[in-house]
Amino acid sequence: MLTIDEYIAELKKTDKLDEFDSLKQSENMAAVMKYVMSYFNEYLTMETCDAEIIKLKHTMDKLGEEIQNRYPKSKDFILNFYLQYKIKIHKDIEKWTENISYFSFFYCEEDFCLAAKSFCSSYKFKEANLEEYESEIATLIGDIKQYKYGRAKFI
Repeated sequence: MLTIDEYIAELKKTDKLDEFDSLKQSENMAAVMKYVMSYFNEYLTMETCDAEIIKLKHTMDKLGEEIQNRYPKSKDFILNFYLQYKIKIHKDIEKWTENISYFSFFYCEEDFCLAAKSFCSSYKFKEANLEEYESEIATLIGDIKQYKYGRAKFI
């Protein structure tokens, strides 16, 4: 399912529409208006359009953009976890790490693994066994530490 922007871009490419040609401005405007009408009247019919799927796709796209730069190593895990359970696990872990007074001093994989084990045992989640995701959660905790505090520089 394409968004309206993607749909218009495809049609512009197919029709080889040159939107920067000032001599064809009115023709281009009419063509784009036709694309918009076509999108809503033909492409998005009730048979092909499920509102929940579209909403989920937009949420996933927005979530992907939000976490792309923050948590690059954990992006796939966060998106897959959200897709499966509809929970933004990174938000819960961020809140949880705020209660660790010495979190800024974490520096090695062992620290992140111990924190992940502690999170998995303390977080109440009925639908899944979080211990299955312990290594991904440890990576995410490392990403959170990196994003909030950067890399520690030792002298």
